[in-house]
Amino acid sequence: MKIYTKKGDTGLTGLATGERVSKHDKRVDLYGTADELNSVIGLSASLLELEKNSSQHQQLLHELQDQQCLLFELGAELAGFFRNPDSSIIEEADISLLEESMDQMTA
Repeated sequence: MKIYTKKGDTGLTGLATGERVSKHDKRVDLYGTADELNSVIGLSASLLELEKNSSQHQQLLHELQDQQCLLFELGAELAGFFRNPDSSIIEEADISLLEESMDQMTA
């Protein structure tokens, strides 16, 4: 797959569905932000793997990996892979787990 399209920069980008949207579209901004967050979590997880010396480290590593999976799913949904507007691949239970994890990390 080539990384250039020869279509020029008209300020549009393509979604997974083939739809063209503005590069300033909120979805594009949001999945870019989710991708950046996923990168930071991945770096954190890889550094944590170097310090696998406690069950607490293992638990945190597992939580980070779970969060990465959810962010990949969110990015895919935002990019247009899942087109059902009445449902989401991210479920309420996923949000609750993330909130619980955040509460534990900030307690």
